[in-house]
Amino acid sequence: MSLEDEKLLEKYLREELRVVNKSLPVRRKSLKELLKEEYPYVLTRDGGIHMFRRSELRYAYELLGDELAAKLYLPIILEVRTEFSETVVSVSDEVA
Repeated sequence: MSLEDEKLLEKYLREELRVVNKSLPVRRKSLKELLKEEYPYVLTRDGGIHMFRRSELRYAYELLGDELAAKLYLPIILEVRTEFSETVVSVSDEVA
């Protein structure tokens, strides 16, 4: 593969990753932080808004308590890895 082909492939893969990851949040917020907002939400990389249901946030808070609510960041992001013989889904979060 020529250097030009490698650069083209790298550019293509970068664009594909951008498209695949466009709905990811710009910044995640803790459960505790979201509960302080009148309309709990996070901004996504494509400029959209991901809203949370206040009733579900309150329920999660009741289950976790104050200390863990400060450590749980939402939305929970699932990482899908396919380099193994089976697909592996993982969560890299202390509380989730």
